[in-house]
Amino acid sequence: MDWLFSGKSKKKDNRDSVSDSQLIYLRDEFVRLCIVDADIQSLVALPTAVDQNEWLATNTIGFVEHLNLFCGVLSEYCSPSACPNMLLPGNSTVSWIDDKGKKIKCSAVQYMNFALSYCQRCCSDESLFPTKYDKSFPVTITTILKKIYRSLLNILAHICHSHYEQLALLQLSGHLNTLTHHFLVFAKTFQLVDEKELSLLGDIFLKLKQFYVFRRNELKIVSSCHYHDGDAGKVGGHEENLSSEIKDEETDNLQRQIEFEISTITI
Repeated sequence: MDWLFSGKSKKKDNRDSVSDSQLIYLRDEFVRLCIVDADIQSLVALPTAVDQNEWLATNTIGFVEHLNLFCGVLSEYCSPSACPNMLLPGNSTVSWIDDKGKKIKCSAVQYMNFALSYCQRCCSDESLFPTKYDKSFPVTITTILKKIYRSLLNILAHICHSHYEQLALLQLSGHLNTLTHHFLVFAKTFQLVDEKELSLLGDIFLKLKQFYVFRRNELKIVSSCHYHDGDAGKVGGHEENLSSEIKDEETDNLQRQIEFEISTITI
């Protein structure tokens, strides 16, 4: 039986509500953890002369594999008793809808097992993700990909909301941050998840984008300082003071650029 994706039941219980300040994945000391300093937007861009469907399929397989690894790590923490519902940010829950349109309430681990099984089945289906040079992608590939990404987004949202602290204790928060940022930028760039669904992780997406902008410009400041420090060693007197003034001015300009870029960031 093929399992499709759920509608969300937005049940909020004030007793269980959590403020942003209490969400561990939104704390600055955790947001700044990552495993790469690369420009994620450049990484997801479609390479020249590469078929877009091939690019989407290749990256999708990678996201499925990485999320499968995270689910494996969390297998002893995310159990039917520990997570009886597929809880998402905002204390909403998600249920499955089967091929007959029946909504199935299930635990988080059941949801993730069904979702990953569905995704892996699609990725290994030659008629959907062809690997032979004479085969083409089906006309329905965009619809299929959107179902896959909606499923993966829910898994990622549950992990961030319910299991981030456990991953932090295992020193895997940097890996999760990088995967989350990469996944969300990719899904948004190729419109695989609509804006309403993307808002599910809108808070962490915004914080990660702000951090990456800050980090990228911070590296520019360090590089600029090193450049002028090298020049300062070759000059003296008035020239050295001038070099220091130039360095301070460039640093101030870069800091203003950081503040401007961060202030204009949206999800």
